[in-house]
Amino acid sequence: MKYLAILILLLTSAVAVGQTTAKGTLSASHSNMPLPQPVDTTLTPVVPFTPMAVSMHGYAKRLNDSRESFVLRNETRNYRLSRVLLKLIYTTDNGSLLHSREELIECDIAPGMTQMVAIKSFDTSKIYYYHTLPPQRASGTPYRIKYDVLRYDVVVE
Repeated sequence: MKYLAILILLLTSAVAVGQTTAKGTLSASHSNMPLPQPVDTTLTPVVPFTPMAVSMHGYAKRLNDSRESFVLRNETRNYRLSRVLLKLIYTTDNGSLLHSREELIECDIAPGMTQMVAIKSFDTSKIYYYHTLPPQRASGTPYRIKYDVLRYDVVVE
């Protein structure tokens, strides 16, 4: 009932704005309701998403590391990128899936530049190592990694 009364009040005040009185036409300044503002057409144009805008290089995780490190590169020519969402897919050497996860990387990468990133490792038991970094004195299980860029933000300056 309360909502119905508010709705009626809103409708009657909206109709009253355009009505003519003995003194002239009511304007929006006499109404308690603000007029809708026009859309700002000077905003930055929409930038189409492409997973090719971000690339990963120099991935590393040794057997005893609790963090994985790599470099993200902004492959665009004009856009500063931030908040990159990656899907990381960990597989054995024969292609069997070990683990997959999504990781949001807080970053700020200028066009054509790189940023070093370190994230908590999926391997909390420290039994896996990236296949290019075999351990010297211990045994472990090698793995490979693939990534998909799911999302990123374009910084508007």
